Amino acid sequence: MQVYAPSLRSLPKGFLLVMATLPILDWNDCLLRDLLTLDQATSALYAAIIMIDPFACWEDRAESLKDAGITGVANFRAHL
Repeated sequence: MQVYAPSLRSLPKGFLLVMATLPILDWNDCLLRDLLTLDQATSALYAAIIMIDPFACWEDRAESLKDAGITGVANFRAHL
């Protein structure tokens, strides 16, 4: 199993945990944009999503994840 979290690439090297405490980027938007170029040959891939996103249209996001071949989701907490 792999957890797919492309937003971590946007953070400074060595500071990956800063995402857990500071809302500095649109995590879910980065994920959805990156899904467009995802290699669908990957199996057992879980997307890291921030489920507390108040602006999310979950039906649309679920469809995007399904179309990209994502196996499931992992709730990436926005705070610790």
